[in-house]
Amino acid sequence: MLGLLERVLARLTGIPAELIIERRLDDTLHGERLAVRLAAMAEFSPRLHFLTPPFAWPNIVAGLQATKPQILLLDYLQRIAPPADCENTRAAVAASMDCARRIADAGVAVLALSAVGRVGDGKVKYSGLGLGSFRESSDIECGADDAFILSRDRPEDETALTLKHVKCRRGKPIDLPLRFRGDVLSFTVGDAQSNPALGEAIRNVWQASGTANGDQR
Repeated sequence: MLGLLERVLARLTGIPAELIIERRLDDTLHGERLAVRLAAMAEFSPRLHFLTPPFAWPNIVAGLQATKPQILLLDYLQRIAPPADCENTRAAVAASMDCARRIADAGVAVLALSAVGRVGDGKVKYSGLGLGSFRESSDIECGADDAFILSRDRPEDETALTLKHVKCRRGKPIDLPLRFRGDVLSFTVGDAQSNPALGEAIRNVWQASGTANGDQR
């Protein structure tokens, strides 16, 4: 949990994550930004609850009943033990998707991360991925209301990514071009001018969360 919050702090402050994690901070350079963003984190961090092992559905359900969250983040589907014995990984993922769907139907927003399938020479290639790329994909494809894949389509530019909206059950899918800044673990909208309304909506969301420098990270 600490490592994750340190990375969130890097995004909010614009201070490189390496300096925060290794505690190599300068009060003159970083003190004011840290104080402001730590105060912001103090407001939302009590609402975060992290599950402890075992990472299995009985434990997840018990955590839901104890905390009554509005959002459940599953990281990631293929690593969660199914609610009952399953004959193979495909059946296990299908059972997990069924549990996630039931929780969503009960009014909790579920954000589930998934591994992607290996192609070609056995290495994951992050270009050309689509809806069928999720590992054990058939049940993920069917059960999700919306599905996204973070794809690098320009190998020569490691900062240029696209959040591909590969499924949208109730509307038109919209891909989002992004720029990734690795030192502070943040994304910015890569081409907000091409869709001003979308860019403005994203900017408003991130500003409300206390984003560093008021940009679209």
